[in-house]
Amino acid sequence: MKKETYSIPITPTAFNRFQLNAVNILKTNATAWGIPPEKMTSIDKLCATYEKAYMVTANNETQNPLATSARNRATENLTEALAEIYNRWIMNSVLVTNEEKQSLYVGYKAGRGAAAPAPRTTPIISLTCEEISMLHVVFTDSASAMANSHAKPANVAFCELWYKINASPAPDLASECPERCNISRSHACIVFEIEQRGKTISGFSRWVNKNGKTGPWSNRFQGIVP
Repeated sequence: MKKETYSIPITPTAFNRFQLNAVNILKTNATAWGIPPEKMTSIDKLCATYEKAYMVTANNETQNPLATSARNRATENLTEALAEIYNRWIMNSVLVTNEEKQSLYVGYKAGRGAAAPAPRTTPIISLTCEEISMLHVVFTDSASAMANSHAKPANVAFCELWYKINASPAPDLASECPERCNISRSHACIVFEIEQRGKTISGFSRWVNKNGKTGPWSNRFQGIVP
């Protein structure tokens, strides 16, 4: 089985090329793809900080340890913001064509060698509120819940969430949930619209491994959008 995937480069030069291409395409298509204006405003600010820090380190005469540290922090912040947009508005979107996804370096990946088996465990999801209109997704694997570990199981790429907003009654099956997002690390956040504040989010989650194989659905999780 093939699964859509992407990777964000970590070396300075490769990341700079990646972000220049990605941000330009996202700006051009943000409205058509349903990316909220405030998300692109945030990307603009992060890009300005990153590009200023990158230019300092790219110049041998101005490069220094403090500048490198500033560039690394800016890179991490921009990487996290881009990953959120990819996971929320690109990877599972029917609005983005295959050609457009390819321009964003989204492709298909099949496991090399012996394919890892499908996950057998399920995520245990907790939703925490720390900022307005945002919920942080904290996951624990059902097999290691007693150890209070927030690490993904071996060979798992991300946690896939299917959910519904303000459903009454709450969904009984994942197939009843129209909203989807991928969470690659525990404590990553889902951003909601202003009008969704105070509404209930209900859904299900499952592990997806690096070969694109999916595990069983979890029990239903639920929370309130702050």
